[in-house]
Amino acid sequence: MAFREDVVVRSTVSVFCAVVGALALVFGSFAGPASADGLGGIISEVRGGVLVHDVGRDNPTKTKEENTIDINGEILSVPLKVSTSDIPFIQSMLAPRVAIGFSANTAGWTNNGYGGLSWEWLLGAGFFFDFAFGMDLNDGQLKAARTSTGAFEIDGRPNLGSSVLFREAVDIGYRFDPINSLSAYAAHISNAGWIAPQNDGMNFLGVRYGFRFN
Repeated sequence: MAFREDVVVRSTVSVFCAVVGALALVFGSFAGPASADGLGGIISEVRGGVLVHDVGRDNPTKTKEENTIDINGEILSVPLKVSTSDIPFIQSMLAPRVAIGFSANTAGWTNNGYGGLSWEWLLGAGFFFDFAFGMDLNDGQLKAARTSTGAFEIDGRPNLGSSVLFREAVDIGYRFDPINSLSAYAAHISNAGWIAPQNDGMNFLGVRYGFRFN
């Protein structure tokens, strides 16, 4: 039964990643004049880059997945204007963007598909800060028994506990012009101990390029 569930989860994540990746390539291939309402009034930006997978373990026992490489892609919607404000910080809080993305591991380990909301604040001189929160769908190790050290499973993979996790992420970047940007990216996934007792979690660090449809 566990094997069948794992196959279903891996298949779902693979299809999700393929669809999002294809959409990102299609949208990113448009190089025409940018519209004030984004691409088709729906897509404001696409981002993609390379991430270091399962980075920053505070346990001396490393997992097989640690420090492998992920390919990341993300689509951001036009801002959802919930309300308006004259205060820039509040204005950004009231206009989040929907973010849908994926991280595909090049070593064949855990893949991730995710979705949520992203908020952006302009810091001046071309710099910006993004914070995103949402849910993550993964095909990683879930509830296998831990080793005697209590750290990781016998096969050396993080014990994530659930195929659905919480995801928080930040981008700190620089916009070269209204269209192109480069940012440092960090993300964390875990279940906060709410969904399952197993909660090794996972961190990602990397660099991403952004193409904005203004």
